[in-house]
Amino acid sequence: MKFKIKNFTREYWDGFVDLINTHWKKNHPITNRKLFDWQYRGFSSSDDKYSSKILIHNNNVVGFRGVIPGLYQVKDNAEFKIIQGAAFAMALISPDYRGSGLGYLKMFNSVHKTYPILVTCGANTNTTVPINLKLGFTYLQRLNRYVIPLDPLGYQKLLSKQVKLDDIQEWFNNTIINDYSFESVNNDVEELEYIWKQSTADLGLFGIFRNKDFWKWRYLDSQGFKYHIFGGIKEGGIIVARIEPVLDENHLSYNNLKVLRIIEAIPYNSDVWEGIEDKQFISLLSKILKWGLLNNCCAADFQCSNIRMSNCFKKVGFKIISNKCDIYDLINIPEVFQPIKFNASPINAMWRIKLHDNLKIQPDDTYIVKSDGDMDRPNN
Repeated sequence: MKFKIKNFTREYWDGFVDLINTHWKKNHPITNRKLFDWQYRGFSSSDDKYSSKILIHNNNVVGFRGVIPGLYQVKDNAEFKIIQGAAFAMALISPDYRGSGLGYLKMFNSVHKTYPILVTCGANTNTTVPINLKLGFTYLQRLNRYVIPLDPLGYQKLLSKQVKLDDIQEWFNNTIINDYSFESVNNDVEELEYIWKQSTADLGLFGIFRNKDFWKWRYLDSQGFKYHIFGGIKEGGIIVARIEPVLDENHLSYNNLKVLRIIEAIPYNSDVWEGIEDKQFISLLSKILKWGLLNNCCAADFQCSNIRMSNCFKKVGFKIISNKCDIYDLINIPEVFQPIKFNASPINAMWRIKLHDNLKIQPDDTYIVKSDGDMDRPNN
């Protein structure tokens, strides 16, 4: 059986849509051309070409490996480097061509030749994770997820198991919510880039290099969600957030609930990464909670690969979800809200850095959030 691996081009659009409609989900949002073009163009390429791969057999599209190009920062032997990399986002092979692993491996190898740094979030634990582990990826089973109630009664309705309202109310009463919200958003991409560099360069955290092109592409020009960027140098850092209405399986409002999704949290004071409780950053976190409260959100969450900022998050009242903690039922709100899924798997993360050899970086030396890849785009 002979396969051909090709770069995705516009001529294969109809074949790609047929593949998704037939073997994934009919009318999946990624078959919206504007969303597809925005997501898979990324921010580091100066041309109009796609990096995603397709698997061809008998002139038919039988596989797709989504690739989002970007720039990544990495500390290698004490040297801070900016390197072209990519995030995997969606992998699908027609059932008739599954099993041998050849299609997946061929598409992977064709990407690896171009990108020494590869990242993926939300990998299938039954298929993709075992293959990636054999290929030298580092694996984080779940992003660290911080959660907090903003309306105890509404928050209670998000829980899969019954929890006393008094317990939620006690938690809420001990949160620090600012008296003031934000007066305006911050769309100054040069300032956003500067804050990112100031915050992370000396520490050498591995992750996407958040330059001005990144901020413009990922958030300001987003074709998926409407994001709000708050903060700045004088406010102690950056917060990117959005409001997500909770929907039922029929895509109707679920008890009129909304959740504040904090997508990025970046302190201006780099000491926060070392566990310092910075007053300005804590104030910034408390302001975003006030903003969520003013927008009638019943809960807020944030996901990140490291726990370096946990002291600041805990200071305002966030708790980290852990299967082993004795308050798991209290903090275990769903991963997915559109539609709401009480049994959805947590978002995992995997990365491989292959420079002179495989560079192993531990999770707490990374900054990977749920928007790094395709974990924060419409699903319906």
